[in-house]
Amino acid sequence: MKSLFVWMGLLGMQGVLFADGTWTPRVWPDPLRALDTIKPETFPKTHQSWQVPDGPVVLHGDFFGDGRHLALVGTSVTTFAAGDKEGWKVVSNHEVDPAWTPAGKEHEDAAHYNIGAPTVPFVLKDLNGDEVPEVLVAFNNDGYQLGFAIAKKKGDGIEFLKVQSDHGEPDFRHDYLVLSSNNSGRKAWWGGFTYCRWKEGVPVPAAVWVDDARDPEILRWIVVRCQGEKGEKAFEVLMDEDGLWKVRSVTWTSGVEVSDSKEFATIRIETGPAGLESMNASRAADALVFELISGVTGAAWKADEVGGEGFDYAKESAKLKVEIEGNAEAKEFLKRRSPGPR
Repeated sequence: MKSLFVWMGLLGMQGVLFADGTWTPRVWPDPLRALDTIKPETFPKTHQSWQVPDGPVVLHGDFFGDGRHLALVGTSVTTFAAGDKEGWKVVSNHEVDPAWTPAGKEHEDAAHYNIGAPTVPFVLKDLNGDEVPEVLVAFNNDGYQLGFAIAKKKGDGIEFLKVQSDHGEPDFRHDYLVLSSNNSGRKAWWGGFTYCRWKEGVPVPAAVWVDDARDPEILRWIVVRCQGEKGEKAFEVLMDEDGLWKVRSVTWTSGVEVSDSKEFATIRIETGPAGLESMNASRAADALVFELISGVTGAAWKADEVGGEGFDYAKESAKLKVEIEGNAEAKEFLKRRSPGPR
């Protein structure tokens, strides 16, 4: 039975794999049928979801604050529709297979064996600071992770971006779109984030940070600074037994694998009397090292941890003194963005 659930998870909610190996595609009703019971001329005060029994799931409301009654319908694709006094009309269909677990059902019932798919696969979230939300659509990423595709408003419809968040929702922090990406999948030995800046409505990678967590006794990062036409510069970062960050320029091949390693610099962080025994000082020091190497503000580092309640990166990092050992190129490259001690 377990292998059956695994296959169903990999196939998503599009069909059922029977014991004899045959696969029967799920036959979904027309998306407009799922909207039959929703009056297009009546706006809900807040976005509302609707689960058609044993059928599609719907999120509807005024998504973008432009006075239109809009809807997202999940079947084996994502349908975007608009309604008015004349009825509902399909604006566009997108080949994004949404993942969700109907209310009252178990994940296995929804063919998601290893991931906790939400009851509604659609999320509205501002990811560029313009106060117009983007549309996130949850999807089953290889049966072991819940990813999110991203669409932005375009004209009267939506357009999906080429980038996506492989594991968990993307975030917008300190002017950066932060995507959970480059993860090792089911064993979670390593994972990281991609940091993007918006340029002409398109997210452009600014940096990649990968944490190699295979050995909990060793701090090892891969940090890539994206420099546009100048190309990328990749670095391996290791902390030695004295608490110094050893930075090596490398060629990043994939995952946590590198080649052509060369000594680049050593970073020493000096803290106050409490030293790195202070949790805030330790977190700020790690974030500051990320900032020096990536060129991205340390306030955006590790979006799931740094910047949380009770932590002020600007305040804490201002207490830290940085010393760089290396040649002139290294010292010029490893410049801090946040203010240092006065």
